[in-house]
Amino acid sequence: MLDDLFHEQPHPQSQSPSDITFHPVKLVRIEKRKAFIKKSFHKNVRNPLHYDMLLNTGFMSINDCTDMICQYLEHKYSLI
Repeated sequence: MLDDLFHEQPHPQSQSPSDITFHPVKLVRIEKRKAFIKKSFHKNVRNPLHYDMLLNTGFMSINDCTDMICQYLEHKYSLI
């Protein structure tokens, strides 16, 4: 599963919207995760107020996301 998260894929901006599809198995995992969070914590995963940061990995590389997270943590915890 972690391999899926860190596997570099072609940048979606180079693809037309009709080329981007959702895999049915991944959609099932997403729905199961949402149901677990709702049942266990009584929260809606789509509420952006529950997150410190939202990153669209469809338009940013993993390296760019990593850099943004590190910058955020340095600022939040004054790690400079």
